[in-house]
Amino acid sequence: MMSNSSPFKQSPCVGRCSTVYGDPICRGCKRFINEVSFWNQLTLSEKTGIWSRLDAMATRVVPQYVDLINAAQLEAFLNNNAIRYPFHLSTLSWALHCIENFPFDLGRLSEAGLVTKDPLLITLKQLRLCLQRGMYELSLAEKSRHQQIPVVMQE
Repeated sequence: MMSNSSPFKQSPCVGRCSTVYGDPICRGCKRFINEVSFWNQLTLSEKTGIWSRLDAMATRVVPQYVDLINAAQLEAFLNNNAIRYPFHLSTLSWALHCIENFPFDLGRLSEAGLVTKDPLLITLKQLRLCLQRGMYELSLAEKSRHQQIPVVMQE
């Protein structure tokens, strides 16, 4: 039975929260600590904005390391391997979730319609670390942008 509920209402949580250890940005889902803590109090518009930001970050980071060769193959792989992914976002967000939860070694990434760009990345752990670092750095930049205090011009 289909629900009329927006997929943007669902939490981006992937069950690897680092905010409980004091991180200002979750290393699992890349949300800010206040977004994690107050998710249930946010409006649908605010939640949609967070999902959109996460998707935009994935579309910037994933292509630096991975080529998406076949989106239909990726979707089938995710479904066949019961990998949870944000179906309402771009296929590059799907690719990120696939890699973060990939059940095999890097040599089998092509089964998901994905190919690494860097021949020096020889393990799945290395690829994950590159993607996580890129996503985390973009999150930090975004958080910094929001925390900047406007400069008051003095006469």
